Amino acid sequence: MQRFLIVILFLQVSLMAGAQFEVVSDLIERPNHLGLLQLDDREKLDDNQELGALLIINCGIPDVYFENTISKISQSGTHGAYWVVMKKRARYFLIKKEGYSNHRYAFPSPLEGGKVYEMTIDEKNKLPDETTLIITSNQNKAQVYLDGKQIGTTENKVFSGNVTLGPHQIELRKSGFQTKQVSHNITMKDNRLEINLDPAIPAAVTITTEPEGATIYIDNVYFEISSKSGFFYEGTYPLKIEKRWLWYY
Repeated sequence: MQRFLIVILFLQVSLMAGAQFEVVSDLIERPNHLGLLQLDDREKLDDNQELGALLIINCGIPDVYFENTISKISQSGTHGAYWVVMKKRARYFLIKKEGYSNHRYAFPSPLEGGKVYEMTIDEKNKLPDETTLIITSNQNKAQVYLDGKQIGTTENKVFSGNVTLGPHQIELRKSGFQTKQVSHNITMKDNRLEINLDPAIPAAVTITTEPEGATIYIDNVYFEISSKSGFFYEGTYPLKIEKRWLWYY
């Protein structure tokens, strides 16, 4: 009996010490968001072929799962911006992750089919020197750099991740687009940015070799000519030039 009580006490202490979720901003409607158009039918239609509601959950914590076995249609994303589609009239879901206490979140009102909603969650009682940085962009799979170090990519045109408070240099990069850099002082209340990328203008590049007849590789593409002229977008390309000599006896 005493051993049984010790086990119960240990479980209670573990639950109390476990990490917990916190809703940073409640679910709100995004009337002009076209996210549902990006999904295929199996991701957005329920068993009756009725259009569900898309919930975009910004969260810097990876591998979070949203559960409602009756109303959930699909989930995509493993960090940053989770896309969860629920049946219309759904009223709640459970937020779950290994090592975290389950959190039941009730929607402010029943969901409406064909609409897009957004909310932000984070870890409760997180260290005060960190916050969740949310970047929206017009490009998917753009690389996000913080102070020169890559910290992730935009998923479904949104990046979300935990960063330290204070001034930072933030860059978005993507092949075929101009790199954009902004300086921003990230605070608990000022942690959202919109950074859109413009198409890059290709520049003319000419490579001439001495002696002639060298083989040129640009971005691992083979050119058996002595010079190469072409247009390339802004960026870093691997360049290899070699010349083979033939010996006659």
